[in-house]
Amino acid sequence: MPVPDGVERKEGVAAGSGNAMTIALRDSLVADGGLPRISQAKTLEDALEEAKRLGWRYVLKCTFTEWEDNITAWSGRPDVAALSAELYDAQTGTLVATATHRAQSSTMTWSANSPDELVPRVTSAVLAKIFARTPSAGAP
Repeated sequence: MPVPDGVERKEGVAAGSGNAMTIALRDSLVADGGLPRISQAKTLEDALEEAKRLGWRYVLKCTFTEWEDNITAWSGRPDVAALSAELYDAQTGTLVATATHRAQSSTMTWSANSPDELVPRVTSAVLAKIFARTPSAGAP
C-alpha cells in the first residue's frame, strides 16, 4: 500500500514523504529479489480484496508515526523519521508480522538536512524486522 505522507507537529503534512518511503520500500524489496506491486487502495480492506483477487501473497501497510524536519544547525534538534509496518496474509487477511523503527539525524550537523535522509535507514530496519532478516549493509 502507498505510505501516507508524514505529518510534522508544527508544520503539517510533509508533502512527498510518503511517496519517498513507498518507493524506498519497493526498491529495497526488488533488490532482495521480490516483485512488489504498489496498490492504489486507500484502505486495508480494499488492499486485501485487491491482493486476494490478483493472487498476491502479502499486503504491507506502513505509516509514519513521526516525521520532524528540524533545522538542526539552528535548533540543535535532530530530524526524525519513524515508521510502523504491518504485514498481512493477502488470502486470509491475517496479520502475520509487525515492526517499527525510529531514526534520527545527528545533532552535530551544521548543515540543513531533512528526514528524507533517514528513509533508507528506516526502510532497511523495518523490512529486516518484519521479515526477520539482517538489515542491509548500507544502512546503520
